[in-house]
Amino acid sequence: TADKAATSQVAIALRTSPAIAADWIWIAGLLTGWDRLRQAFLDGHWSFTRTRYLLTELAHLTDPDVRTYAETCALALADRPTADRTLRNQIAEMVIALDPDAAADRREEFADTEQNVTITDDTHGHMRLHATMPADVGVFLATSIRNLINERICPRDPRPTGRLRVEALKELHHMPDAVLACTCDDEHCTRAIPLPPTPAPDPELDLDYTPPPTPAPAPARVDDDVEIEAETDEGAGPRPPIALMPAQSSLTVITDPTGVAAPRLVGYGAIDPQHWHDIADGHLVTRMDLPELELPELDDPGIDLAAIGRNLAAWQTVTTITERGLAPPVDPTGHGGYVNPPRWALWYKPRDWLRQKIICWDKTCRYPGCGRDAADCELDHLVKFNRADPRAGGWTVEYNLIPLCRADHQRKHLGLWIPTMLADRAVTWRNPVSGKTVTTFPG
Repeated sequence: TADKAATSQVAIALRTSPAIAADWIWIAGLLTGWDRLRQAFLDGHWSFTRTRYLLTELAHLTDPDVRTYAETCALALADRPTADRTLRNQIAEMVIALDPDAAADRREEFADTEQNVTITDDTHGHMRLHATMPADVGVFLATSIRNLINERICPRDPRPTGRLRVEALKELHHMPDAVLACTCDDEHCTRAIPLPPTPAPDPELDLDYTPPPTPAPAPARVDDDVEIEAETDEGAGPRPPIALMPAQSSLTVITDPTGVAAPRLVGYGAIDPQHWHDIADGHLVTRMDLPELELPELDDPGIDLAAIGRNLAAWQTVTTITERGLAPPVDPTGHGGYVNPPRWALWYKPRDWLRQKIICWDKTCRYPGCGRDAADCELDHLVKFNRADPRAGGWTVEYNLIPLCRADHQRKHLGLWIPTMLADRAVTWRNPVSGKTVTTFPG
């Protein structure tokens, strides 16, 4: 065809493969009509992959005024030190918020053409599984596998994570005799599970079987204060030990009570409102309302705090950062603007409601360039918590806690970058050697 002929010509001229040439032609076509994005790409501001994520989402917008507004926001967001996955999700959130109905239509069209499960032959007695499924199904499956591994396997188990996931998948799909169990061989393993009892030998099949003597029944111990009710299990089948039952996993969706921001499925990202309504009918969905961002007892935070945290409002303010400058630091003492500590502030471990609040606000790991979901991160005290004198150190409050994945948490404690929380929950990271600063923003 003409397309393939043109691709071949470009590949020869640029001395590259036809597949790469096809990618370049594709992105060149998408850049048409996005003059500022095209110039930034040609100037080398972003990688090819980052530009692809931008244009794949923005291509759904057709209204000229909306495209101009979205391009301005996209330019500002792309310049931030975020992971490519985070940027893609931010642009997707914006596009969904601008036209939720169109986003729902695109999701249905994609489902009709792309949803599938394929199982193909591989080598060495293996097969390869590939599936394209709705985000809620994928998150549920991934969470179920992760939870089962965490429940059953201790850190001393010698198997690689990939094999553990396959074993967990076998049990979750009720493959006969498939039970995920720790193989650390430590008799004191805290995650070991009792194995099912060994079935008694069948006298008709085992010729050497000798029945054991029947023990005399022990007298029943009766408590006069307890009323005993008879229970029968007639017709009931064998039940597995309680310890072998995998814990149920649930989905968490963060919603904006005002209906402005797009719902966010924890573990995936932005989804359209209709998708949220569809999965809300399930029994394993937890809804979390996006909390207001408040800063107690701080006179002049410098910005409209109520607007931060609402995604669409964030799109409206993100383009003015270069004009107004960054927000001021929130509180160098680590007390988060509080004069007196709330009752939970002097405990090292954050309360569950506080952790959920921070997950809603920040969405991802706050270290530069990391896109790990905040729900999978640890909460770190920016100003160190003083265990000997909790009042003297940083407190366990909103504006002294950020989510950091385990690896970045360790990097932070190495002192490679020194973080400072700003009044809009932006975090400025300063390199103590070079003095260079990098600012990250809530997801």
